[in-house]
Amino acid sequence: HKQLNLMDHQILPNQRFCGRSADSAPTVLIVEDDADNRQLLKILLEMWDFTVIEAGDGSEAVSLAKEKCPDLILMDVK
Repeated sequence: HKQLNLMDHQILPNQRFCGRSADSAPTVLIVEDDADNRQLLKILLEMWDFTVIEAGDGSEAVSLAKEKCPDLILMDVK
């Protein structure tokens, strides 16, 4: 695995690795195996105008993270 070193890249304010424009709603990926907990987080985040995507397990989360490139990943770690 190649590790990303942010010091090797010049990042300007409002610049995104995955192409989200600065004026679009931030995307949050919720990774949680308990559907009730996922739903609660989704409702709360959407109240604050976040775009929410959900994964029920780690492998689904990796696929969605690669495809959707969320700004933040909230993960349930046991």
